[in-house]
Amino acid sequence: MLAELQHKDLPSIKEELRNEVEMIMLQKGWPNTEVDRSKAESEVARAYMAAYPIRYILTYLKNDFRNLLPGFGYVFDIFNIQQNRPDAFDAIRLQGLTGAFESYFGNNVWVIALLLPSTLLLLFTFLGVALGVVELIRNRSWAVLLPLLLTALYFLATSGGSSNSRFRVPSMPYICLLAGIGITSVVDHYSRRKNLDHSEGPRKKRNIE
Repeated sequence: MLAELQHKDLPSIKEELRNEVEMIMLQKGWPNTEVDRSKAESEVARAYMAAYPIRYILTYLKNDFRNLLPGFGYVFDIFNIQQNRPDAFDAIRLQGLTGAFESYFGNNVWVIALLLPSTLLLLFTFLGVALGVVELIRNRSWAVLLPLLLTALYFLATSGGSSNSRFRVPSMPYICLLAGIGITSVVDHYSRRKNLDHSEGPRKKRNIE
């Protein structure tokens, strides 16, 4: 939130917040313990949240979208690629899409081929979710739709600023169930059309004779 408001990168903002925490601990005479540092950090956080409540809520919800991203970072860590790579959203905000692509992948464009299958599978799953929601709404199956959708959204929304692709794990069973419903509905639709075409074929032939 502060990085967007002040147009600074995340490391600079973190350093400024650390200085504020140190100042509070010094002013109140708190020892440098985990408990007291946590109290000072909470005090600083509450002050900014009270000062920018709407911006905080919007930033919180926007950060939740990180839960939906593929886990690129873990693959980069395994192959020891760009340990100091920027945050994807910060890179896009500060450098634009092209600049973010270059700073995030660098000269390791080959990694895209490695990540493409899992990325396509994730996109296919999300497409299935959209189809599943539409199918359940069309059939008015609220008793199935609401528990699955609301539970998935709850798990996706609770992580906020710490959102990461690994936090998608608790919601994945519900996401996959919705995707399965959507994919099954498409398969059933085309199966019915195929069977209808086959049944009408001999009928048309008899009418011609």
